[in-house]
Amino acid sequence: MERSDSSNSSAARDRRSEIHQILAILHKWGIHTLGQFAALDREQLGARLGPEAVRMWERANGQSNRVLKLIRPPESFEESFEFENEIETAEPLLFMLRRFLEQLAVQLSGIYLVTKELTLRITFTNKQIYERIFKIPQPTNNVDLLFRMLHTHLENFKSGASDRCGRIECAADQACERTIRII
Repeated sequence: MERSDSSNSSAARDRRSEIHQILAILHKWGIHTLGQFAALDREQLGARLGPEAVRMWERANGQSNRVLKLIRPPESFEESFEFENEIETAEPLLFMLRRFLEQLAVQLSGIYLVTKELTLRITFTNKQIYERIFKIPQPTNNVDLLFRMLHTHLENFKSGASDRCGRIECAADQACERTIRII
């Protein structure tokens, strides 16, 4: 296995070296742009510089196809807000959380997903971070239900007397497909 890895890396190194030699020759010929390179005759280029130059010419002229792998980035459903002034009471925090939940519900509903897990992260002005993950037994996008869960938790939440909230984040960490029952 190690030999094939080293032979692959040496083959790649040889190919890079060949490409650098071709580019040096083209530069000596006065070919400095892609347009100038694409204007050259393919057969003559192949006869003088070899098959690697022909592959380069085909790519420059759009005649080469390379299959792209589609990689979907993980979908992120997050909302965050940094308060201009420190907050000491729960009302502004609850107001923003309600808006966050409404926006998250709209985003998830638009692609037929429901919230399975919700993360609440509060950053205090003293840089202390409080994080709580809520596992939702019956996945939902019901804003009232999700808000009631956060509201109840925050009613009982006590931080230090000197702690003041400076930033909040709310994220639907795990979303799952909505099951539709037809009766």
